[in-house]
Amino acid sequence: MTAVREAELASALKRGGTALRGVLVYGGDEVRVAGVVDQVVKTIAAPEDVTRLPAATLRSDPVLLDDALRSQSFLGGRQLVLVSEVTDVQAKLIEPALSLPAPANFLVLSAGSLGKSSALRSLCEGASDFLCVPVYEDRPADILDLVTKRLAAAGFRFGDEAAERFMALCGTDRALALNEAEKLSLYCMGQTEISEADVIACCGDQASYGLDGAIDAVLAGDSLAADRMLHSLDDSDCRAVLPILASHVSRLSTLRIDADRLGGIEAALRTAKPPVFFGRKQAFSQQLKALDSDAVLRVQSAVEKAVEDSRRFPDLANGIVSRLFFSLAAEARRGLRG
Repeated sequence: MTAVREAELASALKRGGTALRGVLVYGGDEVRVAGVVDQVVKTIAAPEDVTRLPAATLRSDPVLLDDALRSQSFLGGRQLVLVSEVTDVQAKLIEPALSLPAPANFLVLSAGSLGKSSALRSLCEGASDFLCVPVYEDRPADILDLVTKRLAAAGFRFGDEAAERFMALCGTDRALALNEAEKLSLYCMGQTEISEADVIACCGDQASYGLDGAIDAVLAGDSLAADRMLHSLDDSDCRAVLPILASHVSRLSTLRIDADRLGGIEAALRTAKPPVFFGRKQAFSQQLKALDSDAVLRVQSAVEKAVEDSRRFPDLANGIVSRLFFSLAAEARRGLRG
């Protein structure tokens, strides 16, 4: 079956009903893929009717999947089988599951990024009773549209510059943006328009400013100030700094490309979409002066590696962030020296 957009998934599951054999959810954002998978699981089956199989186990014992799809619930009804971290390596092992006679249990496959030539993707797209849900990286406009609709459903709208300030604080982190939108709904209860002051009061908490300040200090080349700020944060804020830094560097990369194309940093900041909040322009300008295109690429690579390392070694996350900060500050200082 052709791809189903994330926003259309709920209605597609409802339309397909018991005729659907399963769903493939794939994409590079692990958190968002997990969120979509969780939505499917909650829609289809009760917690006690879910069987979870890591894809790696199928290779050592391929019969596990067949047994799980044929098993029956003690209370009757359809069960759900979730196979996580699937890759093209397991495509041949999964292929027989797509042709089991009805009634078979519902199969959910969770995967990372899959290209057009992916064997797993082709297999699932070729099955008429299987949904394929690609989870694409959010753009700032997507996040703002999602938040605006969520707030509108609750009876709110953004006032002048409130949306800009909200995006400056939340970036393209979907989970953060939705959480902050929920906080705004509670904070602004009794009114219909959300002002910039409301956003600052509700979303601009000390932790957010602390993280922004630490990131700004790093990319301005001040490693000592950044390290002091980092150690003033609690563990949860320290863990949050990597995704916020990754989002910030992604925005910086776009601005760097625009600055090179338009012939200047000021032109890039003036025409930025979404606009750069006026209170952040000076920080972005200084960082763009310190980092040329090659430096931004090196910074992005370093941040991506730190994110990967922190997932593999979560107990060492604070040390990984600290070393990353010193490395990025050194890169910025080299750029400022010219």
